[in-house]
Amino acid sequence: QQSVVPNVISLSAVISACERSAQWEHALGVLASTKVAVADAACYNAVTSACARAAQWQRALETLVAMKEVGLTWSSVTYKAALRVCEVGGQWQRAFHVLVMMAEADVLPSVISYSIAIRSCQKDARWQQALGLLGLLSAGSRANVEPDAVLFNVAITACDVAANFVWQQACGLVAAMRTRGLLPNVITYN
Repeated sequence: QQSVVPNVISLSAVISACERSAQWEHALGVLASTKVAVADAACYNAVTSACARAAQWQRALETLVAMKEVGLTWSSVTYKAALRVCEVGGQWQRAFHVLVMMAEADVLPSVISYSIAIRSCQKDARWQQALGLLGLLSAGSRANVEPDAVLFNVAITACDVAANFVWQQACGLVAAMRTRGLLPNVITYN
């Protein structure tokens, strides 16, 4: 009787299938049942995404911590997965920490990374923090990211979901978009 020895390809395929079918518990179980040497960063990233899709942000963060504990290096994909987890959980402070971790690891955050971090502020009705992050980028921080219409729109939405809609700030963002040569669109005015 022969048995199949799992390798990183088969493990990744099984975990990715669990991720796509929203079976985060199975994805965690598959990862936990394997030898650490078999699992790679892609496996951990897929488990993290599966947990995030199911709004299991605590489990997703635990998976990311476990990834570091087994000595795997985070990639830009891993950092974006961590940011998405923070967004799902409305964990804006953790999202900001992930951005700091990216800088420390010399991984340049993209516009998407900042957009996700601002959306995590939006989920927790933290419009001041969302505008602060956008302001940091607009001031020409060393992030080397030029704010685009998407970032402005996410920040405007953060103003919209604030307890006391802060329309003055939203109007100021629209004006700042125009000053930068960015055209407001349907999403901006929605």
